[in-house]
Amino acid sequence: MQGAPAKKIKEWRAVTAQANKEIVKLQRELEATRQRAAVERDILAEEMRSELVSREANAVRTADRYSAFSDRLVDDGATAKGVYERAVRAAASIEASFAGLCTHALNVGSGTAKLVERTRQTEGGALDV
Repeated sequence: MQGAPAKKIKEWRAVTAQANKEIVKLQRELEATRQRAAVERDILAEEMRSELVSREANAVRTADRYSAFSDRLVDDGATAKGVYERAVRAAASIEASFAGLCTHALNVGSGTAKLVERTRQTEGGALDV
């Protein structure tokens, strides 16, 4: 009678030891997955920041070009509002062309439309960036 419970206890210890090994293994896998997810999230955030900086730089270059273009045409006798409207239409056309090239057609940018709306809401019609 004494041998049966001792044998049972020995079996339980072996099962418990195996379960503990599996738990430790799963904890390591979970930690590795968490670390990998954190690294991937950081990489995506950095890519998004880089894209944002690139877009902002492009917006500044476009604003500078528009300013030079506007100054040149206003000096030639064209109206500033007409120049502005042509620039808005040209920018919208370019954005639509880029959107047509994109495989993610639903992610069409509305930057120009937002800038136009913001400009119209300001008092003097100047860009409030």
